[in-house]
Amino acid sequence: MSDQLAQLVSDGTVRTVRLMAAMPDGRLIGKYLSAKHLLDMLPDLPNVSDIVFGLDRANDVEVTRWEPWRGEMAEVYLDPDLATLMVDPRLDGMATVVCDFVLANGPIPQCARSQVRRLLAELADRGLAMKAGFEIEFTAFDQSIDEARAQGYRNLTPLGGNLASAYSVTKTRPVIDFMDAVTRRLDQLGLHWESWLDEAGNGQFELNLEPDDALRTADNVTIAKMVLREVAEEQGRSVTFMAKWHADQFGGGLHFNHSLWRDGGSAFHDPSEAGARSITYRHWIGGVMATMRGAQSFSCPNVNSYRRIVELAGAPTTVTWGGDNKTAAMRAMSQSPGSARAEYRMPGADSNPYLIMAAVLAGGLAGLDEELEPPNPFPGMAWAVPPEDGLQLARSITTAIAALDNDARLRSRLGDGLVDHWIGHCRGEWLAFHTTGGDPDSPLTDWELQRYFENV
Repeated sequence: MSDQLAQLVSDGTVRTVRLMAAMPDGRLIGKYLSAKHLLDMLPDLPNVSDIVFGLDRANDVEVTRWEPWRGEMAEVYLDPDLATLMVDPRLDGMATVVCDFVLANGPIPQCARSQVRRLLAELADRGLAMKAGFEIEFTAFDQSIDEARAQGYRNLTPLGGNLASAYSVTKTRPVIDFMDAVTRRLDQLGLHWESWLDEAGNGQFELNLEPDDALRTADNVTIAKMVLREVAEEQGRSVTFMAKWHADQFGGGLHFNHSLWRDGGSAFHDPSEAGARSITYRHWIGGVMATMRGAQSFSCPNVNSYRRIVELAGAPTTVTWGGDNKTAAMRAMSQSPGSARAEYRMPGADSNPYLIMAAVLAGGLAGLDEELEPPNPFPGMAWAVPPEDGLQLARSITTAIAALDNDARLRSRLGDGLVDHWIGHCRGEWLAFHTTGGDPDSPLTDWELQRYFENV
């Protein structure tokens, strides 16, 4: 792949390479390098300061449990995956490359992308491969990002107006123009999309990318979110991926669809088994369900995330699974080999796709290795279930991290380095909310809008 970059540099197509890597909370960190300089330095790697692992979303120092970090601002390296190289036609001479964080002596356990790569290798050792797709939900507004900032991200006009109508195809022309520009850009970048649709909230939409190899899918989600922001800015509009941007509007999700394959055929489908779910599928569901409470923290990473967990409002509220049942936290489809897939519906729009994928892989692998049987599929609607049934998902960031802290399976698969760092990060978010302007009695605070509207 360095040969491809060298050719693009030689013919004048690429002058600058934007290197970026995802922090555990999903923020993209990196730098812009002269393409010629990058070629000259490889295999040596560009670096950033390890202070990035000690700062929160507001750029304030955060107490973490990343053991190497002591404030010396030592070097952490960006390891470019040149297979992800994309030339952006909008940006003259610029290419983008997705990276992993690494140390001089090897991988960083807090790098979620590296975790996904490692866990997919473990899956491959069992003769299995994962295909995946994400449903990207977001809300778009008529105001530019500068106007939204000036208004404190309040009193914004949703793109398409205030008439919410799920699956509507009669929205105004500006909606069509915006999404057409987005999908054109995706086509130019080689990110194949399947569909987009009008979601349930005002100005809320869902963009579905074509399923692909799992790691590439997570990379594509990261790029697609950048495209949505860039197109919005070009058109004088803005978008947000907040889990809950308005107290009276539906929350946004990032549903994770995935399937396992063996020797080119579905490892999830078996017509001889109950529900046509193979033994592999059953054990996979068993592992994901057994770790669902602990994994919720990754799906709901911010204080604002838990405002989305509301009964009868689209998001799952219980630790449940079913067949074609969108009220449950996981939907396990199995009608045919091609459609057999699990839809993990817990993640909010503000979550990190790499971290979601890593958590599901960790749980699923535990299920395969321990041959875990799932609970019975939930019959009927999985919302508004009586509390005494003990199925409720956590409603606060602290309750969720307590469940993660006590999940031996996730800790074993993901490692203490990632789990402890994440718990420290979430405690930092909780502390910042309660000491710098958050109000737990408010339906939605200015603190949340300022912290998350642009930065998730």
